[in-house]
Amino acid sequence: MLNKKITIFVGLLLLTVNIFAQKVNNNNTTSPYSRFGIGELQPTSFGRTSAMGGAAIASRSKNQLNLTNPASYTAIDTMSFIFEAGLTSKQSSFKDANFSQNNNNTNFQYFAFNFPITSWSAVTFGLRPYSDAGYDIIQTEKVSEGTAAANYFGEGSLSKVFLGQAFDITPNLSVGANMSYIFGSLTKNTTLGFPSVGAYSYQKYDSLRVRKIRFDFGVQYTHKFNKNHELTIGATYESESDFNTEVKNAIYRTTSIVINNNQTQTLRDTIAARTKADYDITMPSAFGIGFSYNYKKKLIVNLDYYRQNWSNAKIDFGPQRDYDNELTDLNQIAIGAEWTPNKYALKGYYNRVSYRAGFNYTNGYLKVNNKTLSKYGMTFGLGLPLSNSLKRMQSSMVNIGVELGRMGSIKDGLVRENYVKLNVSFSLYDNWFIKRQFD
Repeated sequence: MLNKKITIFVGLLLLTVNIFAQKVNNNNTTSPYSRFGIGELQPTSFGRTSAMGGAAIASRSKNQLNLTNPASYTAIDTMSFIFEAGLTSKQSSFKDANFSQNNNNTNFQYFAFNFPITSWSAVTFGLRPYSDAGYDIIQTEKVSEGTAAANYFGEGSLSKVFLGQAFDITPNLSVGANMSYIFGSLTKNTTLGFPSVGAYSYQKYDSLRVRKIRFDFGVQYTHKFNKNHELTIGATYESESDFNTEVKNAIYRTTSIVINNNQTQTLRDTIAARTKADYDITMPSAFGIGFSYNYKKKLIVNLDYYRQNWSNAKIDFGPQRDYDNELTDLNQIAIGAEWTPNKYALKGYYNRVSYRAGFNYTNGYLKVNNKTLSKYGMTFGLGLPLSNSLKRMQSSMVNIGVELGRMGSIKDGLVRENYVKLNVSFSLYDNWFIKRQFD
C-alpha cells in the first residue's frame, strides 16, 4: 500500500514539475506596469486563503497548506500527507485617456507537498511564482515625414522553488523557515522607427537572469481562551538580499536600402553590446504580522499587515535605461473570513462546505509618473470537500476563489486595470503513516 502511494507521489511530482516548466516559458501577465521593476509581483497567498482577501500570516489548517508563513507547516495531523496545486485565470480590462483593451491570462500557479517527519516537526516543498513581465506598448508621434513609432515590449518570469521546515516549540508555539531558490529571466526591448526611406531604426535589448538562494522565517502562537474561542498571532520576516545576476545589454541600428530590381535589403549594425555575469541587484526586506480568530471551529477571521521595503532595493538592467521608475515601499492590508456551518454534520453536504470572503488593499511597489500605484480587491469563494464520508472529515478539497479588483488610474498619464481573477486549487489529503491491523 505504501509503495503504491509513493508511486502516486512521484507521479504527481513529475506531472507538476512538467506543467510548471511550461508555465515558466509563458507570460502570466499583460499589464503595462510589468515593464517596470521586476514585473508584476505575484501574491504570497494561495489556495484556501486566496478567497479570504489573501490574509494568511496567522492561518493554521489541519488539511490545507499555508505557504505564506512556514510556521504553519506543523498544523497538519502527524499521520497525514498533503499535495496541493492550483491554477489561475485573469481577465483584465485596461483603459487610459485614449484607448481600452481586454486581455486574458490562464496559467498554472503553484504546487506544494507537506508531510510530518516527527510529532513536532513537518516539511514542505514546492514551486511558486515570484514575478512576471509581459507587455507590448506602442506609442506614435507625427513628424514631418509621417509617423514615428516607439514600441516597448518585454516578457519573462521569476519563480521560486522552496524547501521549508517547521517545529512545535510548545503545544502553542511554532516556528519555521524556508530556503528558496529564486530563478528566471526578464527581457525588456525598445524599438524606435521612422517613416523616411533610408532612415535608421533603433532597437535596445536588456535582459536580467537571476539565480539566488534566499531564506524567510515565520512564527505562530495560539492562545485558547476556552473551548469556543481561539486566537493565533503570526509574523513573517525576510531579510534584504544581494543577488548576483547576469545582465545582457545591446543596441542595434537597422535601415532598409533599395537594390537592383527594386528589391529591399535590410542592414543591421551593432552599436554596443555587453554581457556582465556578476551584476548585483538588491531585493528588499519584508515583514508581516497577522491575527486569526477561531470561533467554535466554524468561524475564522484573519487580519494581516504586510510590508516590503522596495525603496531600499536596487533593480538595475544596466546602463542607458529608459524604463525605470522609482521603487517605493509596498504596504498591504488584508482581511478575510471563513464560515463552515458544521464540518462534522452527519447529513447535508453543504453543511461541510466552507464559505469565504475578504478584502485587500495594496499601496506600492511602483511609482509611475510620480504617482504611487495602488490596488484593491474583493474576494469570495468556496471550499468544496471531495469526500462525502463521515469517516474522512479531514478530506481532500477543491478551493474556488474569485477576486474583483482595480489597479492604477486613468489620471496623470496612467493606465487603469479592472480585473476578474479566478483561482482554483486542489488540496489532496491522505493518511500515510498508519499501520493497519486486522482481526
